[in-house]
Amino acid sequence: TQYGGTAASSTGTSVTAGTTSEGTWTSIATTTSNHRFFEFGFGVNDATGTNSGYHVDLSVGDATNKKVIGMDSLVVCNSSEQSSKLPCPLWATSKTGDIIYARTQTGPNAEDAHSIAVYAMGD
Repeated sequence: TQYGGTAASSTGTSVTAGTTSEGTWTSIATTTSNHRFFEFGFGVNDATGTNSGYHVDLSVGDATNKKVIGMDSLVVCNSSEQSSKLPCPLWATSKTGDIIYARTQTGPNAEDAHSIAVYAMGD
């Protein structure tokens, strides 16, 4: 199941990166079934890329009880609007109705417009 993506624009849910600390948790979507495996996609959504690295965290739960399922997964971006990351399989469980959250952190060269979509499998 794919969460947070928009097929028509090939984008995910916009997430604002923190620079000197972690960014704010952003709600990606609410799960529609139970899951046991997660992966994410990262997109750069403008034409002014910077050379930077992003550390991505994912969690599931609700507004007050988040279970972090992945921390500091590295995504590297460059000034040619390219981004790359290694596969980041996250073996974790969630139940129907859990909210998937993402947050990012980077250095001083924060890319203004990036987005995340999450892919989940299980039950």
